[in-house]
Amino acid sequence: MTKLWLSAIHVMFRDRRGAVSVITALALPALIATLALGTEVSFWLVKVRTLQNAADSAVIAATIDASPAYLSEARAVVARYGLLDGVDGVAVAASNAATCPDGSGTGCYRVTVATTLPTYLGKVVGYAGAASVGGVSGTRLSAVAFAKPGGVGREYCLVALASDGTDPGISASGAPKADLSGCGVASNTSARCNGHDLGAAYGDAVGVNNGCGAVQKSGVKPFVDPYAARAAGLPADPCGGSYPQTSLPASNKWTGSKTLGATTTICGDLQLTGDVTITAPPDAVLIIRNGELSMQGFAFRTASGSSLALVFTGSNSAAFVHGPTGSGALDITAPTTGTWAGIALYQDPALTVNVAMPDAASKPTWALSGLIYVPKVNLSFSGSVGKSSAGAQCTVVIANTISTNGTGLVLSTMACAAAGLATPTNGATGRGLLIG
Repeated sequence: MTKLWLSAIHVMFRDRRGAVSVITALALPALIATLALGTEVSFWLVKVRTLQNAADSAVIAATIDASPAYLSEARAVVARYGLLDGVDGVAVAASNAATCPDGSGTGCYRVTVATTLPTYLGKVVGYAGAASVGGVSGTRLSAVAFAKPGGVGREYCLVALASDGTDPGISASGAPKADLSGCGVASNTSARCNGHDLGAAYGDAVGVNNGCGAVQKSGVKPFVDPYAARAAGLPADPCGGSYPQTSLPASNKWTGSKTLGATTTICGDLQLTGDVTITAPPDAVLIIRNGELSMQGFAFRTASGSSLALVFTGSNSAAFVHGPTGSGALDITAPTTGTWAGIALYQDPALTVNVAMPDAASKPTWALSGLIYVPKVNLSFSGSVGKSSAGAQCTVVIANTISTNGTGLVLSTMACAAAGLATPTNGATGRGLLIG
């Protein structure tokens, strides 16, 4: 009998079938709670980013308006983000006498955007939130932005020079993906945006502005182009009248890693025969005279820590194309010092023949940190534009005219100082300091 009892005890402790089920059952509540809280917090973070974008755009608009109606301006801009003051727990507050974050006094503008989100999944771990919306417990989220008046003026990330009188200079037809948060657009003729305001904080037009920007101004003074003069800094033509377009020499065919000096000139077409990575100093410029950059489906990029201004110049002959052509990827970080500081892509303003870019940001794709200056080009965006892989969040476009459709234009200008670019402005009182 004793042996039988001991044998039963041994079998009981040796048989572990079902142990995983027990452990899983014990751990499952903690796992569910972690997933629930993680999901809720992730949603809060996304919402806070929206609140911050709204606050940033609103404080710029309030500062630029600089009138007793600054609160109304701020609330109008925030409404473009789907946040209506006094609705569903949303509150938009503004002040024109806030303490400046840099300690320079109390003359700063401040906009605060807050909302309450119902708490659902957080209740799994016992967190119901400290606020309520519609009788449901929730969590209060907010974002604040400051702006100091008397600064650099309205900052533009899109400028249509419309030097040939084309009207409208800026146009958009249903562009829900356009996101120009924190900057503005300017046209030296009129501007017309149907179905979407481009997500810009403000839009200025010499003629009539119809729908571009959260704050829309008509009848403003023309934008004066400060970049045309850069062409005067181009070196003398070293090509001796030879600009090969076919039967290219080896010097005009690039692939792999290329190390450039401060100034490199290519006479005629430059053709990629493979992906190209450029290593260059912080003031480097590549000049293509009377030729195109034939992408051939490859990538042309600057290495991390390197920078380059890509410049097209030459003569107005039908024999020459002046710009990037074909599919592939332009991935360029602009120089941060020197004559070409802040400029990623530049067409000589004297060029008027064969300067078109019919597939801008699409063939090739554009990932450019800095200024894209194509003053005689009628740009039609069907793709997105973003920063270079290794560059700062800064993309600014100046063209003759600019249009976009439903898939184009996602730009960023909030780090242009780091990209070496003084963002184009209208010279009026505007943002000098912005802290999101």
